[in-house]
Amino acid sequence: WTQWKAMLLNELYEKGRNVLEQGKLKHPFEERAFARRRQVADWLKDEPPGEASRFLSRVDDRYIIGTPDARFVDHCRLLARFDGKAPIVEAIDAPGAGASEFIVVCPDERGLFAKIAGTLSANGVNILNASIFTTIDAAALDTLYVNYRGKSLQGEPKKERVTADLLAVLGGAMSVEALIAEPRVGKYVRDKVPKYRPTRVNFDNTASSVYTVVDV
Repeated sequence: WTQWKAMLLNELYEKGRNVLEQGKLKHPFEERAFARRRQVADWLKDEPPGEASRFLSRVDDRYIIGTPDARFVDHCRLLARFDGKAPIVEAIDAPGAGASEFIVVCPDERGLFAKIAGTLSANGVNILNASIFTTIDAAALDTLYVNYRGKSLQGEPKKERVTADLLAVLGGAMSVEALIAEPRVGKYVRDKVPKYRPTRVNFDNTASSVYTVVDV
């Protein structure tokens, strides 16, 4: 279960309810996004003057609806700190959920998600879910929900190392290929991975009327 699936199911429910109650299809998705923007603005009322409105002007409705309530303040502050060049990486632990979040803010570029995923893979970190967004001024705001050996990274030296590796790769000081070449993942873990696993890429244009779903 993810925020993305929650958004899709909620949209289906709202559209279905409108059809049953009024006999016609309205636009509940847009109406919900408008109402949620006002809610987010209220959560950001304690931020410096102008920061909340600037933040809301940089993000689209998909981000507004698909982002957990507790993260808007964090994201607003991270984007305010971002100078447009130097990447920012912040880690948040959720031991109860058995996961940690890595929030990445950096200039958007082709292959960015591959760099982030490759860095995590080189460290033996498992990606459970990812929320990928880009602001209208081309700043990437990506959140990776991860675990390490089935647990969050709280108290793990691995967390600081992953953060440093992400900053190095996104800043251009190191390549993913160089990270993968280093023996960072234990021999036992490497031996458990099959030597050959065929790659499959499926495009699904029927699951949604407005999105293409790509399964890799």
